[in-house]
Amino acid sequence: MRPLVLASVVLLAACGSPPRPPQETQADRLNAAGSDALIAGRPRAAAARFTAAAEASRSVDDRAGLSRDLHNRGMALLAAGEAEAAVADLSESARLADAAGVEAHDRARTNLALSTALVHLGRLDAAAEAVAVAMLAADADGDSSLRARVRATRAAIALRRGDLDSAQTDLDAAQPMCGPDDGALGAVAVNRGHLRTVRGETVLALADFELAAGAFRRASDQAG
Repeated sequence: MRPLVLASVVLLAACGSPPRPPQETQADRLNAAGSDALIAGRPRAAAARFTAAAEASRSVDDRAGLSRDLHNRGMALLAAGEAEAAVADLSESARLADAAGVEAHDRARTNLALSTALVHLGRLDAAAEAVAVAMLAADADGDSSLRARVRATRAAIALRRGDLDSAQTDLDAAQPMCGPDDGALGAVAVNRGHLRTVRGETVLALADFELAAGAFRRASDQAG
């Protein structure tokens, strides 16, 4: 079976992110510049900006800010094909988020991103652990579209393991949670397409892939 696409890395970074904070600090400004570079398809330039942001946050002992910076650098590294380095950054981001009492929404996003990076490395057990943490945080936060993204990712892991029934259950639950969030809609549709491909439902799978492509395009346009 071909590798499953969880979602565009850039879309995970941009569309899954909350609105940017006011650009009052050096780290805020560097994160904004890094986000722009990542959305523009320049992940290594983005990683350099996020590295500078992390240095700025460390200099003032801002653990919550450093968690954000490492999350963003992890996403940039994943987009650049450096999954091992991404896992290191995202793991540390998750640890700092817990220590700093970061909001459940951001903890869910970081663990969701960590799960995605672990799937890229084929570390499915660790990915399942990360997505379970993301699920708890997303449920605590109550953001329906975020809960849909987490369930779509858990479905993708189930598909990798050949557990089609669990994947179907998660995708069915995720669909009504998406609302108007194109990133969530795309994540559900692309994984439903993979599920239908495995089941030999080629025509339906192609329709799902078209839906996913359209949703991701709209999400990318909105992020840009």
